[in-house]
Amino acid sequence: IVEAIIQLMSKPSAMGEVFNIGHRSEISILDLAQMIREMLGSTSEITLIPYEEALGSGFEDMQRRMPDLSKIQRFIGYAPSRDLPEMLRAIIAHTDARISTGG
Repeated sequence: IVEAIIQLMSKPSAMGEVFNIGHRSEISILDLAQMIREMLGSTSEITLIPYEEALGSGFEDMQRRMPDLSKIQRFIGYAPSRDLPEMLRAIIAHTDARISTGG
């Protein structure tokens, strides 16, 4: 994603445009929480909180997100290079390294 942003910043025709940058696969927050818990070998409880309680009364947000990447593909040829489990493993490894070095 960072590489895509850098490429867009260097492309004058992208100035003022809005782009979706993400992945085509859809996952619920519950499934994501379960995946992370499993990857960490955690037995932590997953607590479900009602939408209104988490975001406040009157807050509107999309219930589902599935970015359309066709525009960014046309502009810079962007396509996700990692799947979700691979990205999570990298984040976990990075976080573990920072914790073990105190940084």
